[in-house]
Amino acid sequence: MSKIGVFVNETIETILTVLEIAGLTGVQLHGDETPSYCAQLREVLPPVEIIKAFRYRDSQSLAFLQDYLPYVDTIIVDTYQKNVYGGTGKTFDWQQLRDFRPKKPWLLAGGVNADNILLALQTLHCDGFDVSSGVEVTPGNKDLNKVQQLVSLLNSYKSSLPSSH
Repeated sequence: MSKIGVFVNETIETILTVLEIAGLTGVQLHGDETPSYCAQLREVLPPVEIIKAFRYRDSQSLAFLQDYLPYVDTIIVDTYQKNVYGGTGKTFDWQQLRDFRPKKPWLLAGGVNADNILLALQTLHCDGFDVSSGVEVTPGNKDLNKVQQLVSLLNSYKSSLPSSH
């Protein structure tokens, strides 16, 4: 089972300490971390999954994505909101990423919920979803009914796809 820690603009020393204490298998960087920072983190944590979130505002938001690819395992594309690093529950126009195909797995974040997950699946070619505020009653308080509804929709969608034999 994966245990991912979410960090925003933390020092590498802090990440290493938390990783050791919590027994994390991965780190999710949700701040303004640079490619150089990610390279340093990769050097000291070769077996640990590194996930880097990018806040999407417009087509230029992912301009420097290629610089990160040698150092990260997974990409998250989240909604940009000034001075906020995720957890906003806000979506953006997913049509803008219709042809987005990075050379690493990528997850969609930002307001994904049971009301829009099917649209996301039909619009994007992402490898998964980072769902948080879309299944919460209040910040940090998950609604198990919302989680169950989302999973049920995903299972129904998956079973409707042609099988590949």
